[in-house]
Amino acid sequence: KIKTEDAASEENFPVDVKTRRLLLEERLLGIVFWKNDAKIIPSDKYSFFSDKHQFLLKNIKGRSKLQDESKHYCERLALEGELSYSGIEDEKLKDEVKILLNGLEREILQNEREAVAASIKQFEAEGNDEALAEQLNKFNELNKQISQISKNNEIKKD
Repeated sequence: KIKTEDAASEENFPVDVKTRRLLLEERLLGIVFWKNDAKIIPSDKYSFFSDKHQFLLKNIKGRSKLQDESKHYCERLALEGELSYSGIEDEKLKDEVKILLNGLEREILQNEREAVAASIKQFEAEGNDEALAEQLNKFNELNKQISQISKNNEIKKD
């Protein structure tokens, strides 16, 4: 009998699922670690990053003192940054960082908008008109912010 099942099934290759937000954070950190310069990311944008990544950003000079797993993670991100961006002019790299930061901010706002949309549905079902109106205003404001970020990225790509 011939075996039709492939020896390399999907079970043998676990997929590490990463969110878009995490991928954007890692791409930005890769640039920072490769260049060994946290100033690439303005400090007022650190709040866009997860707590773990904020810690790494704030302690970039102390990377050598990190535990092996964290040190390896930083080294991997630095290598990815180098492979992706070596040979790119500094000005283009700065533009890329701005685009990535805008993408990260847009992702955060979209996640927030999804949460607001869920609360809108809940308040509609409950008949809570006051809270509903507040959430609708918040939803519209988030849409404006997302739209503005998208426009900023379109301008940068030209």
